[in-house]
Amino acid sequence: DFIADDLRVMNKQETVYISKAHVMGPSGEYRWVEITKQPVVDPDGTTNQVLIVMTDITESIRAEQSLKKSEARINTIVNDVPASVYRFLPDGTLTFVNEHICQFYNKNREALIGQNLFDLVDEDNAERAKQHVASLTAQNPVASHENTATNARGETGWYLWTDRVILDEHGSPVEYQTIGYDLTERIKTEQALEEQSAYLRQVLDTNPNFIFVRDREGCFVLANKSFADIVGMPVEEITGKTLRDFGFPEDQVAKFNRQDRQVMDTLEKYYSPEEFSKLQSGKELWYEETKQPIIGPDGKS
Repeated sequence: DFIADDLRVMNKQETVYISKAHVMGPSGEYRWVEITKQPVVDPDGTTNQVLIVMTDITESIRAEQSLKKSEARINTIVNDVPASVYRFLPDGTLTFVNEHICQFYNKNREALIGQNLFDLVDEDNAERAKQHVASLTAQNPVASHENTATNARGETGWYLWTDRVILDEHGSPVEYQTIGYDLTERIKTEQALEEQSAYLRQVLDTNPNFIFVRDREGCFVLANKSFADIVGMPVEEITGKTLRDFGFPEDQVAKFNRQDRQVMDTLEKYYSPEEFSKLQSGKELWYEETKQPIIGPDGKS
């Protein structure tokens, strides 16, 4: 109430300061102003007037509101992104954490800000983290690394951490920012696939029959140990080779390639009760042969 403020200034002869007031200007537009009211003391010691100084702070208020909206948007994005985000000082003091970090440590933001990051992780990871951030420079300001981390529930997972150093005008570190992505499910899937692949490889390699897969160009995609032993080459070196590389006669190479393409084109199995091959090494092979198409998701072989 402006009139009440004026009366107080005159009656008590004290200065009143209003940091922010919304007033209507001459054009009818509302503006934000800062107001100072001071008593004007007459020679007889009485006060009948008030000195009012108004400073237009509308643009500052608008800039402040815009900044708050921008910060709110950024905080929403940072908290919604499926990653752990935090910032810390060179000594490890946390200055910002997003919601994922709060959930990870089962603490609210206020409890984490001000804590030392290196006290929140185990000794080995703390030492590795210190060495990693120490390696960041103006020439190499961003770097990533993978390691494990254990949350407040005692669950250990794999994470990809990307660190960025923030430098002052002299090139000295003033803060670090880290973004961490949870790789646990991906790594578990990869490990499961590796175990499955190892299991299937064991099944193939313990089978005494010659088992192999070739593509349309006649190149080997896969072969088992029995076939590798007969051609005298390690299993891991067979991929990409052709029958010519193992000394099969040219006429037989052409015949086998023709049969393979027919199986892939018709999607029908081929069976031969008796085949004979003589390799360049002099080794002679009699064998029964079955060829089956391997059909992809598109229905083609």
